[in-house]
Amino acid sequence: MLEHRVDLDQPKHPFLHETCYGKQFWEWAIANNLPVVITEGAKKTACLLCAGYVAIGLPGIWNFSDTSDRSIAAFKAPLNPWLQSFFSRFQQLEITIAFDADSRVSTALDVYNAASRLANKITWLVNRKAVVKIAQWHPELGKGVDDIFVQNGIETLETVLNSALPLQVSKFRKSINLSYPVLDFNRRHLDKLPKLYAKIVAIKFPKNTGKTWTLSQMVSDAIKAGHKVIVLGHIVQLMSHLCDRFGIQFLNDMTSKKDWLEALYFGLGLCIDSLHPNSKAKIDLTVDNYLDGCLLVVDESEQVLNHLLHADTKYLRKKRAEIMTQLKIVKTLQKFIWLTLTYLIFPFSFLEKWLN
Repeated sequence: MLEHRVDLDQPKHPFLHETCYGKQFWEWAIANNLPVVITEGAKKTACLLCAGYVAIGLPGIWNFSDTSDRSIAAFKAPLNPWLQSFFSRFQQLEITIAFDADSRVSTALDVYNAASRLANKITWLVNRKAVVKIAQWHPELGKGVDDIFVQNGIETLETVLNSALPLQVSKFRKSINLSYPVLDFNRRHLDKLPKLYAKIVAIKFPKNTGKTWTLSQMVSDAIKAGHKVIVLGHIVQLMSHLCDRFGIQFLNDMTSKKDWLEALYFGLGLCIDSLHPNSKAKIDLTVDNYLDGCLLVVDESEQVLNHLLHADTKYLRKKRAEIMTQLKIVKTLQKFIWLTLTYLIFPFSFLEKWLN
């Protein structure tokens, strides 16, 4: 499988002892400067090798330093001489560090500190031009890379590893308090996404990548699971089209009791200007529990926020405070999805600060 992933012929020595063949394999990996994944433990390493990755397993997340000299503090200790010797043989070094994901904040921080320390040692002590990335993912996808593979399949594992970020970028994301990094999908269309466990999900997408089809699948899954769906936007024609694709009612097109009953059970779409008690929808989230456990989708979120905060219309000038009060109640949601064409961090960080 590895030879298909890297598009190279793997060395074949059927009559060699397995120890000799292992040596031939690593010589082949070094000669071709293949990317290496560093993980923890033999089982995870074997899983990555079976999935077609060149992988190395550490006996523990902190066991990458040379601790032979006890007088040297661990953070100052040089890299393990075996790792130093191995990595120094690569002319072009590309490494992804994929330690476990843990739901406990203190443990997750310790794991990230170990990964960033290892990345720094490789960069400064082995090869200043090395590309060292850190892979992170939501714990519910699986604690280790082997769990991701078993529970979600090889495509999700590939997505997680392909989404690994260089150390400095990873630290920047940590500094702005994004809980988990964005998954990068290296494909023409979004298609169906893996299960997203986070309550607040931000999706950045270019045009013509099948966003509406992907969302329609998410909406359909939510409705089948018994959750209502609310879609917010700021352009009437766009919202009418989206609701038609999603199979839910659009507020401006509702005329009969049947339409209102469908909206009550399955959800509806509306422009954000109508999110207040005196609109046609008569939604008052400060009193009703209409959004409890529902999926809320905000399309073109940066434009919706700009419209809500800055549009100088007579209607919004009167209702802006009421609408923003309604948005404060979204803590009861089952999931909140923000969609953006350009900026990812601003709408996401605004939302986090607004809710807190």
